[in-house]
Amino acid sequence: RLQVALSGGVGGVPELHLGGTASPFRALDNRSFGAEAVLEQGARLAIRRDLGEVAAWTLSVQADQPPSARFTEAPGRAQRGLATRLPWGVEDDWGVASLVAEIRLKARPNAAPHAIEIPLPAGQPRQARGVSGPDLSSHPWAGLDVEIVLRARDGAGQEGVSAAAALTLPERSFTHPVAQQLIALRKALSLEPNGRAEARRELDRI
Repeated sequence: RLQVALSGGVGGVPELHLGGTASPFRALDNRSFGAEAVLEQGARLAIRRDLGEVAAWTLSVQADQPPSARFTEAPGRAQRGLATRLPWGVEDDWGVASLVAEIRLKARPNAAPHAIEIPLPAGQPRQARGVSGPDLSSHPWAGLDVEIVLRARDGAGQEGVSAAAALTLPERSFTHPVAQQLIALRKALSLEPNGRAEARRELDRI
């Protein structure tokens, strides 16, 4: 949508000429006028008043492209601690509004994903890079194989998705045999949620 304002001068009501179509400006006050038009393709825009041309421009229309998101390096475990290292990069012609890391359990790709909001620099950047380090060692999927994609969204709601990256989520190391058995049971339930009866029997055994 194109908005044009004209102030000052004397004479009749100005007209907006766009692609062979003329439409009159509307009065904003006794010296100012405004007009709006929808520009769907390149065209010549001219402002005419009293049979004379006040100004003219040749305009082009560029489609708003969806944003792109990518892993700048392969995700993996951080060098220290239990964090998952997610190096990311985003780009958009008008600016990226949000970025989310979406994690899916590889053995159950249709299960609801775990989403992590990744903070972006202020002002909807057109290009940005960074490294996110969420600690997912307490998540039920810790120690299991997952796939991660990045989802970037721009201000118009368009979405760009990165290629999927596979990794095993970092997990805590337990030495007590009861803790080891409970973690194994939790993993089994993550992989097969319908195995609750067997899980109850296993808990009784433990």
